[in-house]
Amino acid sequence: MNKKQDISLHYFSDSSASYVQPNTQMSGSTGQPSITQTEWSMLISDGPLLTPMDMPPRRKLEYILDPKELQNFAVQIARGMTHLEQKQITHRDLAARNVLINERKILKISDFGLSRSGVYVNTKRKKVPLRWLSVEAMRENFYSSKSDVWAFAIVLWEIGTLGGFPYPTVSDMDLLNFLDEGKRLEKPDNCSDELYTLMLQCWSKTPDMRPSFAEIVSHLDSVICRKRVYVDFTSLKPNYSFPPTEQQTEVTTNPKQSK
Repeated sequence: MNKKQDISLHYFSDSSASYVQPNTQMSGSTGQPSITQTEWSMLISDGPLLTPMDMPPRRKLEYILDPKELQNFAVQIARGMTHLEQKQITHRDLAARNVLINERKILKISDFGLSRSGVYVNTKRKKVPLRWLSVEAMRENFYSSKSDVWAFAIVLWEIGTLGGFPYPTVSDMDLLNFLDEGKRLEKPDNCSDELYTLMLQCWSKTPDMRPSFAEIVSHLDSVICRKRVYVDFTSLKPNYSFPPTEQQTEVTTNPKQSK
């Protein structure tokens, strides 16, 4: 890995809160928490996804998504990233928003505007997807297939929360310190311990400790063969919303508040 350099981040107050611009000079600006651009929605048995304001009172929550389907999505993304890994291409912007799906539910990884061939050190001041970045990408602008593996685990978390915004209670400015302290995204309520263990492996602070995409595909395929369920909606309360609300996130992070 190349020699470390002091990196600060320049924060934007516009709608592109998912992206920030690396800055090699420390600035006096203060970071504000990013705001998700996804709609809060709840699943009902008949009709489209509705926002909480549109949700009829005391309506029973029905689960219309097949957990096996979500697992298949995860495998498809991992296989696509395995292909890039074999071609020695670093995507640098893997996120759920950059995965396309057609009417046959075939997924395709898109948006290669930030992709580079092989290991890459970014020295230009361009916007980057901060909340999907690995610690070495944040601190040193160092990107590799292992930083893509980190981002893939964020995508798994997005799938488990049906569109949750990563680190909703952590500001952009505090995120690197948050990760350096060993803290990570909390396990989604409907996510299995086995899947969360995989996420934590992908979020290892040491890149070489993270699995390759080929190993991830092998693991996910074995889970499907064993007919294990990674995402289970039946354990959620009827008033649970997707993505999880800030209050639900705080209860997950601080269990004592739920008492």
